[in-house]
Amino acid sequence: MDVTERWLAEEALKASEANYRTIFSAVHDGIVVIDPASGHFLEVNQKYLELAGYDSKEAETLSLATVCGADPPFTLQDAQVLMEKAMTEGPQLFEWRRKIEAAAGSIEII
Repeated sequence: MDVTERWLAEEALKASEANYRTIFSAVHDGIVVIDPASGHFLEVNQKYLELAGYDSKEAETLSLATVCGADPPFTLQDAQVLMEKAMTEGPQLFEWRRKIEAAAGSIEII
């Protein structure tokens, strides 16, 4: 049995995954991969952690509900609309504003 095609496909998949990891880690924008069913964050890049003020351990507990504010257009409902749009129309590019509490007040992440 010739397994050359399968091997080539596996190698292409490995190369694609490595390329994705390099881009995901190197970009200067915060990137979040979200489970559309639960809203939980599946993966975040280092830049997102820096911008939002989280460490990698805290990232494991993040979800849409934890990063949404109370004021439109940055509510959980607004985020869910964007998620639905991404699922039906493809990737979406947008800015999200979130207020986080800091020792001396609050910081807006834009």
